[in-house]
Amino acid sequence: MEPAIQLTTEEEADGRLAFLDVLVKRDDVGAVLYGVQKEDSPGRYLHFNSVHPAPKKRSSVTSLLRRGDRICSKPEDRVADNRRVRYELSLCGYPEAFINSVQRQRTRPAHVVDV
Repeated sequence: MEPAIQLTTEEEADGRLAFLDVLVKRDDVGAVLYGVQKEDSPGRYLHFNSVHPAPKKRSSVTSLLRRGDRICSKPEDRVADNRRVRYELSLCGYPEAFINSVQRQRTRPAHVVDV
């Protein structure tokens, strides 16, 4: 094994287990629910004022919003994750109008062209 590779283990505590970038939670029935992002995650994203092209910034926002929709198993967890992502992006200089534009584009039906 490559010496530079570091393996760690995580223990379940209070019905929670961090796995990759997901926090796995256990409820009273024993079902496993997923909440996005470990609690100790740094929340650092590409800054809006960086020299990266606008499509890269739009893609970053799209990916973060989509991740919560795909991973969170409860609607209230999806809403909470969406709020967290929006807050963290605002700390990185993303204007609310830019985030809203990406959100609208994600929820708009695909354009259909009749031939």
